[in-house]
Amino acid sequence: MRVQFVPFPAPSHYCLMVPLAWAFQNAGHDVRVVTAPNVVDTVTGTGLAVESYGEPADLSLDIGAMTWLSRISGIDSGGTAHDDELRSLILGPFVMHYGSDALRETMAELIDKTRSWRPDLVVWDTFASQTMVAARLAGAASARLLWGHDPFGRMRGAFNRRKARDGVEDSMEILLSRMLAKYDAPFDERVVVGDFSINPLPMLDTGSTEPTVALRQLAYSHTTQTPSWLYEPLTRPRVCLTLGRSVRDIRDNDNYGIAVEDLFEAVTDLDLDVVATLTAGQVPDGVKVPDNVRLVDYVPIHTLMSTCSATIHHSGGTTMMAALWHKVPQVIIPPQKWGDPLLARKAADQGGAIVIPLDELTPGGLREALLRVLDEPSFAEGMSRMHAATLTLPSPNDAVPILERLTTEAIASRS
Repeated sequence: MRVQFVPFPAPSHYCLMVPLAWAFQNAGHDVRVVTAPNVVDTVTGTGLAVESYGEPADLSLDIGAMTWLSRISGIDSGGTAHDDELRSLILGPFVMHYGSDALRETMAELIDKTRSWRPDLVVWDTFASQTMVAARLAGAASARLLWGHDPFGRMRGAFNRRKARDGVEDSMEILLSRMLAKYDAPFDERVVVGDFSINPLPMLDTGSTEPTVALRQLAYSHTTQTPSWLYEPLTRPRVCLTLGRSVRDIRDNDNYGIAVEDLFEAVTDLDLDVVATLTAGQVPDGVKVPDNVRLVDYVPIHTLMSTCSATIHHSGGTTMMAALWHKVPQVIIPPQKWGDPLLARKAADQGGAIVIPLDELTPGGLREALLRVLDEPSFAEGMSRMHAATLTLPSPNDAVPILERLTTEAIASRS
């Protein structure tokens, strides 16, 4: 088969795809990644073929400022403030590609390159909505890669039930139909949600009803030289403090609104070796770095996590997976974005984490939570249970035959 991977144009999102992409390649399939120019170097560093399209992604766009976005229907908010935010984040990338002129040439280039290569299967980040039409027009099976949660599928399902009941307008269908019509192709619901989904964190699933293949996600992050100090003997427990990589690429070092000074104050004077993966730009001027904090721009998160007794983080998917793989108890401060609060809550429900809502974050509260996950065995036990659960899932190599079959069935169903 030919298998094309399309990540959301941020390096951290691409890393989630690497183990599965290599599993396909190891099975003898022809694999390539198609992405924006700013992710090309990350892809080449993993040894996979890559083709770029469009211009370097500008991910600093304030989607919430698009007042016309509120007029686009196609997913339901559920009436909660969090789901209203999710709705904007989901529809923002979708509308930018299918409802505006700004990315028309980029969309045409992605479609042309996908149709020219003729993949059998296109695997796309659930946030890379620009891939929906390209996969269908190429005649490929379409698979969304999730992050353990599927707010898109959940909210689209709720909208479709309301549409069937009340006959409301479906702007998502209208925009996709308009794009498909240019190529004399019809619309159907599988264009929107894919023929099936792939979930590397099913133990943190939030109730998607779409056909889903559960996958054991292997620990993987950006490739770079590992510093020698990481392997030196430890004289005290190590804690990973990270806000991930995506914040640097997407949010211009705003740290998701998490105050770095609060993080540092919480760990000051504790008998811990704290490794903070923050750039100088993420630390505000005048904020003193405590003596027990090692500030590093970047270190491979899966390697760092293997030496840690606890982690403090923002509920990022790659960080969550590294903690899960190495059974590291977590203190999570999820910003009110995408599905991070849902992921964090699921980890806490299974006993592996303490969640501190961003608007309740205080240095004292964070310090108390960190000491609890370090000292109380129940949190390590919770992470061990989650780790054991993921070991029961198909490895990427074992999942390839399942995905081969689903690909064949999806293509045959449209013949």
